[in-house]
Amino acid sequence: MKAAACEGRCFFYAWENHFYSVTLPSSSPIPGIGPRKDIFLQHPLNPQSIKTQHLTYLLVLPFAFLLGLFSCSDDIGENPDIQTSTNYLDLIQGKLESMNMPRPAGSYNYPVYPGLKGGTYDWETIPTTRLKLMACDIPQNLADSMSSQALIQALWEHPYFPEIAEEGNYQAAFDSIIAKTNAYKTLVAPWQPVNFHKQVIKDLLERRSLAKVVEGEEALPDALNVLIAQEVLYGLSYEERKQLAGEVFNPLSSRTLSTSELFILGRLMSQVEFPAYEEAIKGDANLKDFVEQGKVPNNGLGSIYTSLSSLSLKFEDFHNDEYLKNEANIIAATNMERPADSYDYPIYPGMDSWGSLDANWKKIIGVDIPVEMLQEMSTEALLQGIWEYPHLFFISTVFNSLEDGYDSWLYDANIYQEFLKRDDAADCLLRLYRNMDVIHEDALLQPHSLDVVLAHDVYLKKYSTEELKELIELVYQHDILRYGADSPLYYSMKYTSWFLIGRILRQAAYEPFIEILKKDEFMQLFIERGDINIGLIVGLPYPIYETLDSFAKQFLNK
Repeated sequence: MKAAACEGRCFFYAWENHFYSVTLPSSSPIPGIGPRKDIFLQHPLNPQSIKTQHLTYLLVLPFAFLLGLFSCSDDIGENPDIQTSTNYLDLIQGKLESMNMPRPAGSYNYPVYPGLKGGTYDWETIPTTRLKLMACDIPQNLADSMSSQALIQALWEHPYFPEIAEEGNYQAAFDSIIAKTNAYKTLVAPWQPVNFHKQVIKDLLERRSLAKVVEGEEALPDALNVLIAQEVLYGLSYEERKQLAGEVFNPLSSRTLSTSELFILGRLMSQVEFPAYEEAIKGDANLKDFVEQGKVPNNGLGSIYTSLSSLSLKFEDFHNDEYLKNEANIIAATNMERPADSYDYPIYPGMDSWGSLDANWKKIIGVDIPVEMLQEMSTEALLQGIWEYPHLFFISTVFNSLEDGYDSWLYDANIYQEFLKRDDAADCLLRLYRNMDVIHEDALLQPHSLDVVLAHDVYLKKYSTEELKELIELVYQHDILRYGADSPLYYSMKYTSWFLIGRILRQAAYEPFIEILKKDEFMQLFIERGDINIGLIVGLPYPIYETLDSFAKQFLNK
């Protein structure tokens, strides 16, 4: 039973596939909620069953009322009776001690909890596990405002969190309890920024490194391992997965891995479809069931322990020998020697493991490079990594606004952020732009995307006037190669060319163009955002492109 809407005094509930509305009068002994009398039930979907189920509904109704309070109260985080109860904090002392770190600011105090007295409702009076789980669910509007640390803390303190660590079937336990909570759904929500997802796994791994076993809360560290082994694990890049695998399994240590640690080890490899793991599970159903579901076979974990230990060693040393072969055309299109310290992406479009990444944030994080590796790479190698970056082509093809594509698919990538810090980044970009093969087979989109990258003042401001003119001449040369000398101004993807030319003219402060830019709203939008539809005005065929072409030629002849 769950509150589906909250308007005024009317609450709607779903119970056993039926729908009910509960109407509460305006006067109320409880702030914000109507009294417990004069309540009317409506059953529009199955009227024939009303008589036989009437008694059940009357028994359930008080809990519907209670859960409507939990789900709809705007001040649930402020209610002193349920949110600042010292009794609650006393009850979770074992959990606080086990986490071995300060309780995060903004943590959620559950309004109902085993042993909690004096709150809105006592734990023992809620008749079913299902209702208890619902009473403990955090209102979504509150979850949306919580930090990653506070959301993780809410899962850590959840009354049923330790139960997901009971050996037998980790996944089934997790799916039936924690996966249904608003706290977890918010942690992995696709609308969260990429940096939020990165922070989630960082916070989880920090907690894992600090957590200790405390009497009465022995299951907590194992439950945390089960939580980390879920979808949040995609917050690790491929290289970080290898690092974590090495931390979980150290072949020089005599310590025996726990069942939950073996579960993490298997998930680290299975979620990116590590080739050696994929081959191993073809002939080992027990291994497959354990990694996918956390099922422990009847004969124990002996063979699974051996298999995962062996696979972990291979995983840490994995280098994808197919990468250079599959990316050969893109690499060759630079028309320059590939730097010796270039990075080979372990996963990229076309691989089976790439297809398993079902959200954009997973695909973005999955190709991240550890910061310590980036800092050791030459600027040339960083630019090579940007050229080969699996998402580079998106910035010139997916969005109507080139600037939106740049912001969404490249700007936050850690390799690009490191490139921006280098003093010689602009020089490296200009050198690549002079040499790249703009019509190389299977690499036609990279040059278009490089137009967009180069069109930013962080690079353009470092060029002399002569170099800015050279860039415009290179743009024209590239377009002649791509589209022919007599192609129309608007042909194919020339909008990236005009975007770059417009940015160059603005950076050069070419006065006739600046005067037009001050007056022409459409030109301003195109230069600022790269909106590729700005020039498409009925009755005025591509005036922006024609204007840019005219001013560019005047600037070259200045």
